[in-house]
Amino acid sequence: LVMTHGMATIQGYTPTEADGIDQKLQLHYFSRFYLTHLMAPHMKDGSRVLTVLSAGVHGRYGNFDKDFALKDGSYSIKNAADAAGFYTDAGFEGLAKEHDKLIMAHASPGFVNTNWGTEMPTLIRMALRPLQSMFGKSSEDCGEILTTAWLGISEPGYALIDDKGGIIGNGGLKHTAQERDVIWAKTLEILPDL
Repeated sequence: LVMTHGMATIQGYTPTEADGIDQKLQLHYFSRFYLTHLMAPHMKDGSRVLTVLSAGVHGRYGNFDKDFALKDGSYSIKNAADAAGFYTDAGFEGLAKEHDKLIMAHASPGFVNTNWGTEMPTLIRMALRPLQSMFGKSSEDCGEILTTAWLGISEPGYALIDDKGGIIGNGGLKHTAQERDVIWAKTLEILPDL
């Protein structure tokens, strides 16, 4: 299972109609967690899960215990990005713990020359596209780097993969085991059907 869906936008807090969770947080974290949580019990031992977002790159979102869904005044573009990465690390580490025969990884793609940012205003996109073509790696190169690293992980569990294909391991995690458990519980509160 490989999940790369996402969006880049500078819009403010934009709740989804179904549950009021910010679109970016819903897309980058909750949808990936939900899909994996539903599929993992049906996957064979040794199956692999890769979520591509911000492994080892995102900051620590420190207000997760008081404003988990960013609805109560903590929202900013930076907090939304940090929360998505921080929750992904904690949530997927929790999934790997619960499904301990699977190989799960969170990867950071780095700067890639794709259509990333299509949701951005025109002026930002116009500035971004030349930078992507000059400095971004191709999506093919990125895919090869991350896939090679991901397939090279031989032991079940959870790992982080950097943009050069290095295995960061759990040393790159920005949360504690206790914080992981809080994030796990809060995620399940928001997604009660799990």
